[in-house]
Amino acid sequence: MFEDLLVLWEDDPEFRPDDLPEDSRLLAWANTGNGETLFWRVDPGASADAYPVYVEDGDGESWERFDLSATDLLEGILEGEVRPESFSDTFLRVDEVYRPYPSV
Repeated sequence: MFEDLLVLWEDDPEFRPDDLPEDSRLLAWANTGNGETLFWRVDPGASADAYPVYVEDGDGESWERFDLSATDLLEGILEGEVRPESFSDTFLRVDEVYRPYPSV
């Protein structure tokens, strides 16, 4: 799992969002497995609770910004209140978000 995050952290996006200042950095923290990657926008001197979330589509050419914490974004997706345009309908199915492994 940690190695997966290292790959995300070391991989800078090829295309930056248009509204991203030159001195800001994108820090990847998740991907969907379908190609979309979720980033925090880190501005110098900004508090971590003020990091907006950017979603990069699978092609890396389209961006969507959410002025929400990561927790609020994920909760909004689960509640059906937030629907990133680049996420597939299959990924946004929230009727079964956790399935325990059968006991052996």
